[in-house]
Amino acid sequence: MKNIIFISEIIIKSGLLCACFFIPLYFDLRVHNVFDVSKVSSMYIICTIILFGWAIRLIFSKNEKKIVFGPLKYPIICFFLISLIAVIFSQNKIISIFGYYRHYEGFTSLICYLILFFTVINLFDRNSILWVIDVLLFTGVACSLYGVIQHIELDPFSWSGAAGNPNRVSSSFGNPVFFGGYIVTLLPIALARCLSSVKKLDIAIYGISFFFICLGFFLNNSRACYVGLSFGGLLFLFLILKIGILFTKKTLMILLIFIIPGIYFNLVKEETSAVSRFITTFTGKEHAEQPSEIAYKASSYGFEGSAGVRLYIWKDVLNMIKAFPVFGVGLDCLGALYLKYRSIGVYRIEGDAKADSAHNEFLDIAVTRGIPGLIIYLWLIIYLLILCIKKGISSKENGLLLIGIACGLLSYYLQTLFSFGVTPVFTTMWTVMGTGCVFLLDAKSKEKIPGWHPILSITSIIISLFALLLSFHGWYMILSIIIAILAMSPIAYISTNKQQRQQTSPKRFYLFMGSIIILSILLLASICPYYADIYHKTAIKKEGLDKIKWFEKAIKLNPTVDWYQGELMRFLLGEAKTKRDVAYLEWVISRIKKTIKLFPQDANNHNTLGLAYDFKQELTGEDMRELTIASYKNAIFYNPFYVGAHNNIGVLYGRDGSYEEAEKYFTEGLKIEPYNSISLENLHKIAEAYIFYKKFDSATRVLVNIYKFSPKYPRIMEIFTSLGNIYKDMGRMDKIEEICHLMIEADPENTIAHRNLGSIYYTQGKYKEAIREFEFVLKKEPDDAYSKNLLSLCRERN
Repeated sequence: MKNIIFISEIIIKSGLLCACFFIPLYFDLRVHNVFDVSKVSSMYIICTIILFGWAIRLIFSKNEKKIVFGPLKYPIICFFLISLIAVIFSQNKIISIFGYYRHYEGFTSLICYLILFFTVINLFDRNSILWVIDVLLFTGVACSLYGVIQHIELDPFSWSGAAGNPNRVSSSFGNPVFFGGYIVTLLPIALARCLSSVKKLDIAIYGISFFFICLGFFLNNSRACYVGLSFGGLLFLFLILKIGILFTKKTLMILLIFIIPGIYFNLVKEETSAVSRFITTFTGKEHAEQPSEIAYKASSYGFEGSAGVRLYIWKDVLNMIKAFPVFGVGLDCLGALYLKYRSIGVYRIEGDAKADSAHNEFLDIAVTRGIPGLIIYLWLIIYLLILCIKKGISSKENGLLLIGIACGLLSYYLQTLFSFGVTPVFTTMWTVMGTGCVFLLDAKSKEKIPGWHPILSITSIIISLFALLLSFHGWYMILSIIIAILAMSPIAYISTNKQQRQQTSPKRFYLFMGSIIILSILLLASICPYYADIYHKTAIKKEGLDKIKWFEKAIKLNPTVDWYQGELMRFLLGEAKTKRDVAYLEWVISRIKKTIKLFPQDANNHNTLGLAYDFKQELTGEDMRELTIASYKNAIFYNPFYVGAHNNIGVLYGRDGSYEEAEKYFTEGLKIEPYNSISLENLHKIAEAYIFYKKFDSATRVLVNIYKFSPKYPRIMEIFTSLGNIYKDMGRMDKIEEICHLMIEADPENTIAHRNLGSIYYTQGKYKEAIREFEFVLKKEPDDAYSKNLLSLCRERN
């Protein structure tokens, strides 16, 4: 039995260290969502392998069946339960279980984080946990080195996104914000590890590690992380002052490792200066250009750029919390429901992009798990910080490491006031929390676990490096991990001697085999999102039937992604319009309906269904008007700023002669996006219809609105001409004069406007002004008889 337990330890511990090293570093350019899918898939696989080890351990162990919860027992249990309740009452249970595409913070991810957390506090003691810390720091150094490579613009991997800015590196995280949250957690721990070292070689090794992690921090250049580290760093200095080591030569020398690069990157090198970025938050230089000419700026709140966008998002999320205060919208459902609550300010600055996070971890917790969830989360993190600080001050052994863990976590939590975490950040954060709990546990509260050897750390790192190298050469990610780690599972049984196998009861053997089968299925399920995203990327590049085939493959492997389903539905509708086959169209409509059942909050799918119904009416003559309108209205309900749906329903009403209703929807579309060319053209057609039916008051209202919404509308002269003709029939010379001035303002060389204005001045007896206008016309058109005649009359009467 001892051999089985020992092998299970190797599997579990190697898996955990693989998670610490592999998840932050790994990404695969073959998938569409390069970073999130790569990392969450690797987390699923590694956690499944860890469960293999746990299955062996719990089935064959006679003594160690009790799981240690550690000092966070009740906060962790409550947090798990409130998350489970949030899933049960979720607005979209599929998303809450599996996570939102490109975010993946559903219930399955939470289970993975807890697996890592409980693995740390159950299988590591105060000696072996130092290897976990060292692997975390080693990984931080590796990530920082990749950031340095990006900074000097020698990145060997071609991926689009944040890596395009060498002065705000994102390393292997895909976004500077995520890398910043990761590195700011490790920085105080690296400092504490260096300060707690005694041997000169150890001090040198950890000093170099601390230096590279500092480089990663400064090159990341994230304002939120500077805010977080300001408080975490001050707390660290205060606590080491309290224990009497702040003003030692060793401490001051090590602190220079942080101070000197900090001065260089912030005060000498302006490109990487966080000070400059903080200044632009208030001066507005960060976003000098907006995507829309009338884009709302966050200067109404005193901020500019991304800081101002966050304020808009926070306001929207607070409205969501008011709507779902008790259980929240459900885990990771913010992105699915956000468009319904989005403010016009966010739309006009950011366009039609979705926000899958509040850019504030505490608001994220509140909106996804309700206010009770936020209270439990605060209880969890505050209680842990208090315990770490108290024990860190009082403990001579590992006290500095506890202080570093507390300050690292505090820095992370504070920076999440302005950002949010993703898979590699959360795996590291929960591992660090577990590490702190190991130091907090009484030495006698759990027996020292035999069989630990440093070779496990080396083994796990070699496995991870092997996987990393294979992934970059086009090999499948899982091969290296499964071959290198999972191969240990049969060894666990084979390596036992004959006498031990005879002592193993058939019941335990069957439990073991059953666990292997179940966990193998889980392993295969873990791989599905990964390959589904590869197929999705392939589908995007294909055309015709090949495109449909690859989309279907992606959806078959991972039907939980609304992104895949929506893209396929829109393409299928395009195919139906090309084929003009009623049976095929009916099949497409049924597919769209099934997709809407899975993702009822997706406005795009409702709009697609409306387009399908409208085409069916065109193709068959069947009255689909009510169903079409209902679908468009559903799209607008879930996304009030969906200009396309406003235009679609407006066109439908206009086609039926309901011009007032059509005008309402086109006007609403222009209120959202004043320069939308389709809305402007559609509203212009409504004005022409009003003129045709001699509804001049309505026509005037529409034409004036077009000018107000978009003075630079390409057909603005036609608008002015139509208004002029209407005012002429109404005898409103004052209005005609106003229109002429507007026409001249839009086109100073417009001779028709000058001629008409001259005529108005003539009838009003303003001969001097009339002479000026007619002289201008004759300079451009010397043979204009009308202007010549009136000019001579004006001169006679002036």
